[in-house]
Amino acid sequence: METQPLIYMNQLHRSQAYRMPESHSHQAYELYYLLSGSQKFFIGHTVYSMQPGDLALISPGMLHRTNFSGSASHERIVIIFHPQAIRHLTDAYPDALQFFLHAPVMSVPAELQAQARELFLKLFREYEAKDTYSPFLLPAFLNELLLFFVRCHDCQAPA
Repeated sequence: METQPLIYMNQLHRSQAYRMPESHSHQAYELYYLLSGSQKFFIGHTVYSMQPGDLALISPGMLHRTNFSGSASHERIVIIFHPQAIRHLTDAYPDALQFFLHAPVMSVPAELQAQARELFLKLFREYEAKDTYSPFLLPAFLNELLLFFVRCHDCQAPA
């Protein structure tokens, strides 16, 4: 039996329109960050229009799929991770990601998008390094990225 990695990630640029043939779900979280272009994202029973700097966090078991919108060309980052990969975060802050259940898509403020890209780059470098320390650093860097997004959300939330 093949075991799934705790964290899987990729970055993809599509130059043509792309539509997932059908909705699907995972037993893991999926973080989708749009770098360029535009996308329509079906999550649960709602359609979200995504622009650069928008991210979606899809909870385990949630049906979802993407569909092209406006521009056919787009670039995105996807990280699929099992709840165990963020256990330290969810043990310390059980409600940290709860707002994504009600609003799974959020916009990263323009002034923080460069910082988000740096955090993604840090995570990608470690993901590709795959040395003795990677199993410890990858979850730590993923937790850092998620906390950054939680902070972005908290700064935007009405008081």
